[in-house]
Amino acid sequence: MPAEQRATEDELADFETMNRIRARVDETVDNPATADALKPWYRYMCKRPGFSDTYLPTFNRPNVTLVDTADDGGITRMTETSIVVGDTEYEVDCVIFATGFEVGISGVISGTLPVTGRGGQQLLEAWAEGPRTLHGFYTNGFPNLIQLGAVQNANSVNFVHVLQEQAKYIAAVLARARATGARTVEPTRASEDAWQRELRATVHDNSAFQAECTPGYCNGEGTRSATGASCSPGPVAFNRLLGEWRDGDMRDVLTPVDEPALR
Repeated sequence: MPAEQRATEDELADFETMNRIRARVDETVDNPATADALKPWYRYMCKRPGFSDTYLPTFNRPNVTLVDTADDGGITRMTETSIVVGDTEYEVDCVIFATGFEVGISGVISGTLPVTGRGGQQLLEAWAEGPRTLHGFYTNGFPNLIQLGAVQNANSVNFVHVLQEQAKYIAAVLARARATGARTVEPTRASEDAWQRELRATVHDNSAFQAECTPGYCNGEGTRSATGASCSPGPVAFNRLLGEWRDGDMRDVLTPVDEPALR
């Protein structure tokens, strides 16, 4: 369909989906004010909705209180015994928080966990002009290095499901490698090049969508777009592609035992 019509259809589908999520909050949380504060008001894929059967019911417990910090811009300050939001102090026995890390930045990408491939080449050197993989899992020149994540494959709001599908794929590759006695698991340069062409041919510019999302780490607090980093047709199409590929001979990643490992 035309791009403008697709954008309209996507937004209407998002609205219906998010309405179902907001309705679930109303159905689950007893206190109307608490339920209203918990409802997500943004497009699907702006942030990842929670996938849990226990999170929302927690707010019905008498010893659980939701503190909405939106009007105060977050936590105002902390004292020796309390968390302060606006002018209200909430006395606490224990505070659990996380800080000091970059979300979504692995040691491989940042360089703190260097990876050395064939001939002493560093993975970051091989990726100097951007990641190069087949299906996001492996790179030519780095035999038996298999990675999970969202680089050059399909992302989804349910990242646990993403990893589960990736684990199935990797298990199938390893099982075939064992069954055929393959020397290595490594994509050919040709298959890697073909995947780069496929990603470029199907890339969808989502910069406008990201700019309209509420600020969060997905769009760099409103400063960046996630265009081109993954398979734009989405997880359903990507998983279908992987299923068809698994049914093939996998010769573009498995070196048979009677062939040289260098290619």
